[in-house]
Amino acid sequence: MFLAEMEFFGIDVLPLLFAASWLLWYCAHKAQEEKDSEAPINDILAENPKTAESLKAFDSVGWSKQKTFPIPLDMAKEIAEKVYGESLECHLEDEAETVQRFSRGDKTIWRLPIEKSVDWYDQPVTIQIRYKAVSDEKTTMKVVYAAPKSMIFDGECRDFFVEHAQKEFLYFCQVVENVCKRYEEHVASEIDETDCSADYGTLGVGPDASWDDVRAAYREN
Repeated sequence: MFLAEMEFFGIDVLPLLFAASWLLWYCAHKAQEEKDSEAPINDILAENPKTAESLKAFDSVGWSKQKTFPIPLDMAKEIAEKVYGESLECHLEDEAETVQRFSRGDKTIWRLPIEKSVDWYDQPVTIQIRYKAVSDEKTTMKVVYAAPKSMIFDGECRDFFVEHAQKEFLYFCQVVENVCKRYEEHVASEIDETDCSADYGTLGVGPDASWDDVRAAYREN
């Protein structure tokens, strides 16, 4: 009798009811999946203590250090853009008078470790360089390495990040120091040239005067 009543206008609605029930279940299941995938990382870790323990939930991973160099601020910025933008394969995201912001790495990576090997250049990182002019010929640079705030690391990967940030900073400092030496030599040679020209002027001879002319002028003065 019940099954008979499930027919309307000659149409058997029982399969339709089964289909509608399955569709409702499927929609609810997919909605829950989406909700779970969008859940904050901390909630996931709270619900899975073993995962939290293995990952140790290191977030806001970063490292920074500063150093002062005997070069003008503009030159310091040019060197940094050359080193980070070319040698270290970074992209210059933003720049102001006293700051530059570079980025590098695969932004789809949200945790480490993952199933595949990830080298230093693939790790997502933002590198900010802050400049302070100590004087016209001296600049302090503070280099700040930061992983994305939402990214989580286990202890080993966190140490890897810090260690390679330190090594990269040392490499950058070596390049800057080499440029500083050449810059100081250039400035010194200009000063020597200027001083010599002044001395020649005092003697009344030009910079291209022969040694005999210089000695003769010296005796006369």
